[in-house]
Amino acid sequence: MPESKLHTVVYQVKYQEQISMIYEQYQNTVKPYVAQLEVMENEFPVEILNEVRSIMSHTAKCYETDDENIIEININKANSHMKRCILDCYKYLCLAYSDFYKEFIHTYRFTDLTVIDNGEFWSKLCETVAKAKQQLIAAKENMVEDVEEAYTEFENAYIEYHKIHQLIENSYEHLIKLKRKTFWKVATSILA
Repeated sequence: MPESKLHTVVYQVKYQEQISMIYEQYQNTVKPYVAQLEVMENEFPVEILNEVRSIMSHTAKCYETDDENIIEININKANSHMKRCILDCYKYLCLAYSDFYKEFIHTYRFTDLTVIDNGEFWSKLCETVAKAKQQLIAAKENMVEDVEEAYTEFENAYIEYHKIHQLIENSYEHLIKLKRKTFWKVATSILA
């Protein structure tokens, strides 16, 4: 009869805590980001899927050995893949939010957005878009020099792009009313 795996080295508290942190990051960070991407883009990006596969592969390898060195190496590799996975999520979400903004601008191109909230909406939107673009440029520039710094920059870019999305989503009631008014103004001026 095979020896019980419950007494292997990987079941030590220190390793279980590290593996638990990896799964926690997946559950609390990666999974919600992927859900956002799936809703916005109707796809699960292959790069993110490959990172998740690598995370699970390295985690599984920890359970196949009693060599502490191999366990630590695989936990470190899983953590590296987790970092890249989250970084890829930030990149894809920035692109998805940027596309969302472009589609919004295209949809409302004939609408005077400066009248919403006495110009506050348009002012905040333009300011946030500028910050998001600057942050994304900084992230891409730092990617070559310092990956840790780039990670923070991409996270900040994601936060700014998410603000753009929220600003637009929270203003749809005003936008729909304004679009109707604009339509009727254009229609009556054509008919007149």
